Amino acid sequence: LEQYFQSIISGDDITKHKPDPEAFNQTFNNISALPEETLIIGDAKTDIIAGKNTNTITCLFTPSDNEMFYDFDVLRATEPDFEITSQKELIRLVNSDSSTL
Repeated sequence: LEQYFQSIISGDDITKHKPDPEAFNQTFNNISALPEETLIIGDAKTDIIAGKNTNTITCLFTPSDNEMFYDFDVLRATEPDFEITSQKELIRLVNSDSSTL
């Protein structure tokens, strides 16, 4: 995977797990990224909360297949900045006017 990603962080690389932002902060440091210029995409409550804990832009991924695993109303209560249900929506979101991100 290293040929595809600038930084890979696993559970073995951190001491605190989401919603603690340690993994995200470690990634920001590894790739010299700014949290406020980063989009965190997640399908779990802890993903969105960890993203908010790092002051990133957050996007909740709610494909219909995930309804069997998650209560979407509970996930939406984390107040993500965006919500998408497909990868196509993600492409449109990322390609949209940067002022909306």
